[in-house]
Amino acid sequence: MASPATVSRCGMVYLTPDDLGWKPYVKTWINVFFTEDILNDNLKDFLYSIFEATIDLGLDKIRDFLSEPVATVNL
Repeated sequence: MASPATVSRCGMVYLTPDDLGWKPYVKTWINVFFTEDILNDNLKDFLYSIFEATIDLGLDKIRDFLSEPVATVNL
């Protein structure tokens, strides 16, 4: 917690990972668990592109046609 004066002097804004959505979690997961000897950078990019193409679409379909046991929101 910082006052507006502290933030303006430091020039920083703190965002929690929850405010950023699922993308930072997936990027970190790919980079931490798939080292260069497992996947090269091109394959890591390809894997991430699959997540980008499907996760938001899948979440929208779940919210439109099904019910979630625990409600989620897009941040």
